Amino acid sequence: MSLYNKYRPSDFSGVLHQKAANVLEAACEKKSVPHAILFCGPTGTGKTTMARILAKRLGCGGSLDYSELNAAESRGIDDVRRIAENLSLRPMSGDCKVFVIDECQKLTPEAQSAFLKILEDTPGHVYFFFCTTDPEKLLATVRGRLTRFDLSPIPAKVIAIRLLVVAKKEEIPLTNKEADEIADAAEGSLRNALVLLESFSHTQDAEERAGFLLQETQKPELIALARALVAKKPWRFVKPLVAEITKEEIEGVRRLVLAYATTALLGNGSDPNHLAKIIDRFSKTWWDSPKPSLVVSCYWLSCVD
Repeated sequence: MSLYNKYRPSDFSGVLHQKAANVLEAACEKKSVPHAILFCGPTGTGKTTMARILAKRLGCGGSLDYSELNAAESRGIDDVRRIAENLSLRPMSGDCKVFVIDECQKLTPEAQSAFLKILEDTPGHVYFFFCTTDPEKLLATVRGRLTRFDLSPIPAKVIAIRLLVVAKKEEIPLTNKEADEIADAAEGSLRNALVLLESFSHTQDAEERAGFLLQETQKPELIALARALVAKKPWRFVKPLVAEITKEEIEGVRRLVLAYATTALLGNGSDPNHLAKIIDRFSKTWWDSPKPSLVVSCYWLSCVD
């Protein structure tokens, strides 16, 4: 079982950093859960997980009464009609029937329109939980019939703490610094973080682990620039890569190039003198003129042809 599935929360108390979990927990206690809910938020923040927890809390009996429709694969009006045909059937083994519509923004306009009638006449024993990363792609009339909960990206520090807990349970060597780097790369998604941790756990020595973090926790354009400088690529090749770096990424790319060159040097890179020059150029923060400093440094470190 993947780490993400193994450590998927089974109750609202395990959901990280989402106010909606507390609200829905209270609604369950008061038996006032809306029959049609829209979970919105970035990938990996707990939309489907919360829908599953809610189904369990409502007393949904099992596979006969619980259905998940992935709208990326089943998005047409015929799929919605099949749901409509089953609404009148009473639950087989529990208190209610639950339909989870994942990636619902990918439903066709016709399928969304077909849901309007269903949502207007939903039987008391039926619940619909829609999950989406892009609610604006749903028809306004559909959104208007759903109780909306917005899930936010999970802070990197919260993710890092969870990674350290999981790593300890799984006996995966993980330093605080490594946890922070993976958490930063996950961009608010606990699922992404656990997938990265699982891949990281298969690395062996310190150099391989450092290389993994460089490869997996940075944006492709930053990695491309670091590789180009270490390989002493021509300026005509390096120049467009530098142009893609935004001012917000300058410090990040400086640290990345420094780490990349240091790792290459420790690994007996083919041109230690060139690697030493990179380390010297990128070892100090560029306070006053970060972008010009980056351009000049890259120019002098590339092969001018």
